[in-house]
Amino acid sequence: TKLMEIVQQEEYISLDDIQKGLCSNYIQDYCYILHDKDIAEDGTKKASHYHIYIRLKDSTDSRYIAKAFNVKEQYINKVKGKWVDVLLYATHKNRPEKYQYADDEVISNFDFVNVRDAEEEKKKSNSRLEEIIKQMKQKILELHCMTIGSFM
Repeated sequence: TKLMEIVQQEEYISLDDIQKGLCSNYIQDYCYILHDKDIAEDGTKKASHYHIYIRLKDSTDSRYIAKAFNVKEQYINKVKGKWVDVLLYATHKNRPEKYQYADDEVISNFDFVNVRDAEEEKKKSNSRLEEIIKQMKQKILELHCMTIGSFM
C-alpha cells in the first residue's frame, strides 16, 4: 500500500524516532500531529498519542516502515480511505464531535492547509458530480420504463 498511518501513544515513541522515520527514502509526503486533548466515550481524557500519516513513493511492506520508526508492525495501519481523509482527520475537521486541533499543530513536509483544503474541495466536487450522474441515470431509467410501458 502507499498510504499508511502510525498511531502510537506519546510515551512509546519519541520525536527523534518520528523524525528519523520520516527521513526514510520510502516516504513521499508526511504529516503528523500529537492528539493530546481527545476525550474517550466515558468522558475521561485519552492518553496522548501521535497520528503519523505517510504517503509512500511506492508500495512498501509495513515491516520496513515499522523498522524505520522503531515501532512494532502492529502500529502500522494501511489507510483504507484516501489521502484527503487523513488530512481532514489530523485536526478532526471531518469529525466535528471531536476536539478540533489547530492547523498549526500539524507538522508536514508540504503546505498542509492548502493541500488539505484543495483535496477537500476536490472531494466535494467529485461527490456532487457523482450525485448528478446518479440522478441522470435514475431519470434515464424512469424514461426508459415509461417508454416500455407505453408499448404494452
